[in-house]
Amino acid sequence: MSLSESAIGYLAAGGAAFFYGSMAIPIKLPAVIKANVDPMVFQCYYSFAVFCSSWIVVLFQPLNFSWYGILGAGLWVPASVLAITAINMIGMALTAGIWSGTTILVSFLWGTIIFKESINNWFLTIIGLILLLSGIGGIALCNQQWKITLPPNWKFLYKFVSCIREDDPVQENLTQPDTPLETISCELNPTDRESHELENKQQTTEPEPECETIQLEWPNESDSLEQKYPEAKVLNQSMEQPEKSVMNVQPQKHVYLMGILCAMGLGILYGSMMVPAKLVSEDEQGFPYVVSFAIGAAIVTLIDAPLYFGIQIFRGKGTPDFCFKVAAIPGIVSGLVWNAGNICSIFAVKYLGMAIGFPLTQTDLLVFGFWGMLLYREITRPLAIISFFAYALLLLAGDVFLSLFA
Repeated sequence: MSLSESAIGYLAAGGAAFFYGSMAIPIKLPAVIKANVDPMVFQCYYSFAVFCSSWIVVLFQPLNFSWYGILGAGLWVPASVLAITAINMIGMALTAGIWSGTTILVSFLWGTIIFKESINNWFLTIIGLILLLSGIGGIALCNQQWKITLPPNWKFLYKFVSCIREDDPVQENLTQPDTPLETISCELNPTDRESHELENKQQTTEPEPECETIQLEWPNESDSLEQKYPEAKVLNQSMEQPEKSVMNVQPQKHVYLMGILCAMGLGILYGSMMVPAKLVSEDEQGFPYVVSFAIGAAIVTLIDAPLYFGIQIFRGKGTPDFCFKVAAIPGIVSGLVWNAGNICSIFAVKYLGMAIGFPLTQTDLLVFGFWGMLLYREITRPLAIISFFAYALLLLAGDVFLSLFA
């Protein structure tokens, strides 16, 4: 018995969510993170993987090229670069929440306003969208914590709300907005400070008067700071706990604002990425569009990458290192996984439309969060884990409402 078009669309949306949520696994390897690969370098690897893998379609589908594929790739390439840029500025969690939420709203508006896609029950569809957005926002922020001072009668909320915390002197030192991520100074008590200053003065009479800088560097800490300065022991122990230290260092205000704008721009581009797939003729939809998109990805990357690298050289940053030994294979594998999700998204939009099909693919945040807990222990606090699954239920409830009533 053959599946209906709606069933194929829902299966495709589920597949897209799984592949999109899994694509970051290869590039989160420690060696890749340490290499600090430029976003456009990763995009080159992604585009190469997408271009090469998409030609498999030609084996069982005649080639039917459409120029709309170049337009779709023209939206994807800068969106992918914006994604990595935003993550570097404001972190993965907040970026994913803003990006997914904006994508859902933009895609829904394209489907309902521009393409006039019919909605069976507007009220329940809006409820589904609200549940979907609430679930995505909750999953994105469940492991974040903000210092909030509550009145004594309300302090019980600290035990039930995962995103708020009480004052913590050690953590307060680590989360100052103007504190650089690379270096966090270690304060000594007055007695030891005087001893250290006296030691520095004595060193000035030596042949090589080098003054030692007391600082804690992360993540490449080669010396044992506790052996030199016992007062830094507590601070150094906290550095070994990502949830309470550098992972929560807040960026400066202008960087924070720029990161939010990048995430919103990413959502607008990503929410519009499937518009060209809707504009093609009937015989160019589905698998034929996959090849068109792949050709477009290669063309757009060959144009954008030299421009980007030229700007970087002009700004004095030099030519980015492609890190072939470290980043090539993870980047290509990640691109292959993304392309599998992209193919599923094309069919989700084909059979369910822009208003419903593409928003359903944004449940990839649930998959991403699950991998983060399982493989990288990114969520370890019990309350954060409980919150994650609670918001996951909201997200899935939103999916059910959209599936049944939209």
